[in-house]
Amino acid sequence: MPDKRLIVDTPNGPALIHQPAGMSVIPFQATATAEIAPSDAEWDDLHKKLKTGKLDFATVKKEHGITGEQTN
Repeated sequence: MPDKRLIVDTPNGPALIHQPAGMSVIPFQATATAEIAPSDAEWDDLHKKLKTGKLDFATVKKEHGITGEQTN
């Protein structure tokens, strides 16, 4: 199982999660979760946007072509 990169929508805004291979992640209070596959540079850029409040779940879905989402 390879590493996964996830974006999780929460009541406090989106969160980025790097899930190492062989580990499981259970995001509490998540309203939606989607796996994304950005390059390392894109991942770093997402972190910067998140820190400045310029990132929301809908924008990331659009930018990364996420058509569905897993909801908890």
